[in-house]
Order: sequence, then structure tokens, then C-alpha cells
Amino acid sequence: MEIVTPEATGSVMMCDAATGLSRGSEGPIPAFQVAIPHHRSILWRAGKGEVQIDARAVNVGTVRRGVHAVRHHLECGNHILIDRADPTPSARHFNGVGYQALLEEIGDDTVDFAPNFDGSQQEPTVLPAQLPFLLLNGCSGIAVGMATSIPPHNLGEVVDGLVALIRQPELSDDKLLKLIPGPDFPTGGEVLLSSGLRDTYLVGRGSIPMRGVAHIEEVQPGKGRHKRNAIVVTELPYQLSKAGWIEKLAESVNDGKIGGIADIRDESDRDGMRVVVELRRDADPAKVLADLQRRTALQSNFGAILLALVDG
Repeated sequence: MEIVTPEATGSVMMCDAATGLSRGSEGPIPAFQVAIPHHRSILWRAGKGEVQIDARAVNVGTVRRGVHAVRHHLECGNHILIDRADPTPSARHFNGVGYQALLEEIGDDTVDFAPNFDGSQQEPTVLPAQLPFLLLNGCSGIAVGMATSIPPHNLGEVVDGLVALIRQPELSDDKLLKLIPGPDFPTGGEVLLSSGLRDTYLVGRGSIPMRGVAHIEEVQPGKGRHKRNAIVVTELPYQLSKAGWIEKLAESVNDGKIGGIADIRDESDRDGMRVVVELRRDADPAKVLADLQRRTALQSNFGAILLALVDG
């Protein structure tokens, strides 16, 4: 991922995606729970070997009997399918590394234990997470009177920020933001430098501008046909479905809202994304690209709310 100026001209700061640490008026937010209660209970029981996290009803039932009802089984890891906005459970996968990072030190007297809902068992009140997973994986949710929408962040930059804060607890905001200039969206794209990006980390709430990556090139429409200009999209903003974007773009072209487009083809393969927007001969490629950014979700905003419950 790149953090770029809105004009996207001149030098570009490569950040392999970025991260963020939420800082309050008295410095970094203190330790917080990495999972909500039933997720924490499931991980704890799975770590003891009492339950295996998969889709089998007997395992889900084991958790329900010992904890309380949950609608879906929990899966650790981060698997993004850009062709589907909301991937089905069967399309996701479990990353066992999450167990090790969350539970490896659970037996070293690192956290407090308390009775579960019916007092039949002892459970950890928090998990001894070795990394700030709430920042790394991101989180979104809504409750009574509050909501959170934390974007995912880059592991290397989060660790750099943590090390810097440990060595210098009074590290200034500006120096911290040089280490972690923004979020790391797994689908790529660009994050545009803006006041909303800075407000996200200094105020805790902001609108982060995102833009897909596209370039103009000449393509061969078919055998015996002359080459034409085309806009080739290779990365999309976070949480934007490729199939959905193509469908809405086709509707806009058919309705006359966006002109200059002759054809839209999805040539994506295992080597990466490639959506070809073939242009008409009389079309201005720069103008059509600007229209795509202005009139479609190729450029959009991520509404960030860095809210976490502390000691609660």
C-alpha cells in the first residue's frame, strides 16, 4: 500500500501499508481486552483442547453448554476475498498462529482468572496477547450509544511504534506518526494524505480517503483490431467488491452517467487483479479516469472510529 498526496504527483512514500496507535490525552491507551467475552472463552477452551474450532455442531455445542450461546464459530486470521464483499464461512480459513500469539503465556500467571457465567469454571479475564491485535486486524462493531471502526494495521510499523514508545514514553505525536503514517488495507490501494487521516490518530475519529490503483495503457481488443487506450485497475479500496464495482460501473455506462467507455473486462488471474476498462477512440483517458474516481467507489472514504473498552 502507498500513502500518497491527493494529487499523487512527485515523490511517493512507500509504506508497505501502515499502522496506527490510538493515543489519548495522557499518552497511549492502556492495555485492553483483545476479544469480547464469548470469543475469549472459545479461544481459552480451544487452547485447553476442550473444543476444536470448526463448523461441526458438536464443537459449537460444547462451547454453548460451557459458556453461552453464539451464532457463529470464531475463526482467527485474516482472509480477504475481493471478489465477494461478505465471504461465506466456508470461504474463510483458520490461522493457528493466532492461538500461539494469544494463549502461549496463559499458564505463566500472566492474567487474572474469574468464574464463568454459572460459576462452574474459571476463565481468563483477558488474554495475554503478545501483540495489539485490535490494531493489527482491525475491528468494527456497534453497541448502545457507541460504535467502533478500527482499520487494520501493519505488523512491522506497529512493532516499531511500540518499541519507540517503550524507549521513550513521552514520544511526540508527530514522531509516532512518522513511524506509523496510516492504516494497512490488505486489498492494497492508496491512502491519501489528509486532515482526516491525522484526525483519526490524534482525535480518535476521522475520514480516511482511499483510492484504487489504476494506470493508462494501450491494449489489443482482439485479432485484427487496432489498439485502443484503456484504464487498467490493479488494486481497489478496502472492502470494495470487485464484482460489485464492475457491475455498478457497467450500469453507470449504460445510463450515460460515465462516458467514453467501450468495454469492461475482468482479466484477473492468480498473478493479481486486472480490470480493463477499454475506452472509445475519441475518449480522453485522463478525463475518464477522473470520472471513475469521482463518480464510482474507485475513490472512497473509510470512516474510522478508534474506540476500545478499557477495563470493562
